[in-house]
Amino acid sequence: MDPKWIEASQNWLDEARLHAWKYFRSDLQVTDKEDSSPVTIADKQIESLLRERIRSEFPDHGIIGEEEADENLISKYRWVIDPIDGTRSFVIGNPTWSNLISLNYKGDPILGLANFPILKK
Repeated sequence: MDPKWIEASQNWLDEARLHAWKYFRSDLQVTDKEDSSPVTIADKQIESLLRERIRSEFPDHGIIGEEEADENLISKYRWVIDPIDGTRSFVIGNPTWSNLISLNYKGDPILGLANFPILKK
C-alpha cells in the first residue's frame, strides 16, 4: 500500500473534522434525500471538500459518495466517502457520528478510516 494514500486521507479527515465542528449542535436545516435519509449542509460541504482533495491529489482515481454523483468508475482505484455517517445523530447533537473514507482497488477495500471528531477518536 502506498503510504501517501494513508497520509492524504488522514489529512483530509482532519479537515473534515474541523468543518463538521462548525455545524455540530447548531441550528441546521435538515432535508430528506430520496431514500428519506437526512442530509445537511455539513454533509454536502464535507463531501465536496473530500472530492476536491481526491481530484487534486489522485486525479485518475474514482469517487463514490453519498451526496454527489459517482465519478470515474472505470478506475481501478475508487475512494468511497460517507461525509457524516450518522447524520441523524449529528443533527440531534449526539457525538457518535463519524466521517468515513475508504479506498478500494478493483472493488476490494485496501484502506479505511473512521474519524469520530467529537469523541476525538
